[in-house]
Amino acid sequence: MASMELRLPNPLDCSNLAAEWPKWKQTFLIYMIANKKDGDPEQSKIATFLWLIGQRGVEIFNTLFPNDGTLNGMFGAGGGQVAAGAVAGAAVGGAVAGAAVGGAGGGVGGGIPAGGGRTLNDVIDAFDDYCYIRSIDWRDSEV
Repeated sequence: MASMELRLPNPLDCSNLAAEWPKWKQTFLIYMIANKKDGDPEQSKIATFLWLIGQRGVEIFNTLFPNDGTLNGMFGAGGGQVAAGAVAGAAVGGAVAGAAVGGAGGGVGGGIPAGGGRTLNDVIDAFDDYCYIRSIDWRDSEV
């Protein structure tokens, strides 16, 4: 049996999220399926996402899903909740740090799954929204 060479996605290049996020997301999803990780528990899928996306991507995650750094804080009771104003605030302020103001806002990706934690789809949906707003800002600044 031939062994498949493990090829990890590069960390997300955050210099132009509008252009780089869709490419990174596609590479990540291919990696998950090729390595049979798409059936893993949601906590494992999110941990894999955070491990591979790189430090700047983790900072974006922490803005979108404020947490105390514990397993429960990152994956547990917070469910699919995105911080109120995290996506819009990050686009207006242009910086990730300090963009999330206030408590938990509306759910993303259909809310909290039966297991009580957020899903990888919640995370990807939040990144899609964040990067979409960034693409609007990027286009506006080029005009």
